[in-house]
Amino acid sequence: MFLQSEAFAMPNRVFLTFDLEDFINNRSISTLYLALKLLEKSNIRALFFITGHMAERLSSYPKIIDLLDMHEIGFHSTSHSVRPTIFEYCDVEKCEDAFSNTIERETAHINPLSGKIEGKGGIYALRDLFPSKDVCAYRAPGYSCPPPHLRAMASLGIKYDFSMSLSRIPVWHEGTTFFPLPVFLDCETALLGSESTFLKWAIFLRSVFMREVTVLNFHLDRFVNKDWWDSIFHKGNPAKLSCVSEREDRETRRMFMMTDLLLKMVSRLEKLRVIDTSPIPYKAEIQLDVNKVNIEETINKYAYWPRMFFGYSPKYAASHFSMFLT
Repeated sequence: MFLQSEAFAMPNRVFLTFDLEDFINNRSISTLYLALKLLEKSNIRALFFITGHMAERLSSYPKIIDLLDMHEIGFHSTSHSVRPTIFEYCDVEKCEDAFSNTIERETAHINPLSGKIEGKGGIYALRDLFPSKDVCAYRAPGYSCPPPHLRAMASLGIKYDFSMSLSRIPVWHEGTTFFPLPVFLDCETALLGSESTFLKWAIFLRSVFMREVTVLNFHLDRFVNKDWWDSIFHKGNPAKLSCVSEREDRETRRMFMMTDLLLKMVSRLEKLRVIDTSPIPYKAEIQLDVNKVNIEETINKYAYWPRMFFGYSPKYAASHFSMFLT
């Protein structure tokens, strides 16, 4: 169960988070199992953000569900990249329409080919899969979370958001606690990048010692998929669900090796009481100072994912964010 701490204290918190969203490529399921065994070996608990489609897929893998049950579970939207996606169905003039659209779609099963609602699913499917968990943390796909959508998610029981870049420390606003974005937006890219291993660890350690909260995020499907699994949706819903290209074995092995080293480092730091890796979010004590938020910068970060990968520029982002931060 998610708990709320009375106060934030040392040691600094490190949230290890994983986005589970690839419900198409079978190799992503195998990668998840291996990652869960690595976490078990390191005795580290993490926070897994799972989509509604992925929850439906995981229902056929009881061993993986048992391993996931050792961790905390958050929601990662119903259908992630199936069109219309969040930034599209929320891009309407009236905030109340975006709110109602969110409630309708985030509690439903969405046909991945037509994008149409077909019965119950979404956050309900995830809560049914993990009945002992209090699924009240959320991360929007692509960290792209318009305010009316977030307000609707709050009405569905979401208390903690890992999507919006509002502060480098946890802050609360309108009843929701906002956690900072990950140090590496996609940790798997950092593990495979051209920078030296020393530099990567230095960036991570600097954050650990300098920040109250450090968030790391992994997309495990990228360990085995050469391309983004959802690239088949970037130009619209496909005629059929098809797999993407597989990553070279040497790259996959390197990413797992680097992840194992990272987990060992995190485990060692926790034993030294330098950090706390509890995956349980908590209510922030500090209220967001809306006067210090750069609205233009916030909108640009929100719109980056839809513009870059889907060629879509939200039309009502400015008005939605202005209302949210005033």
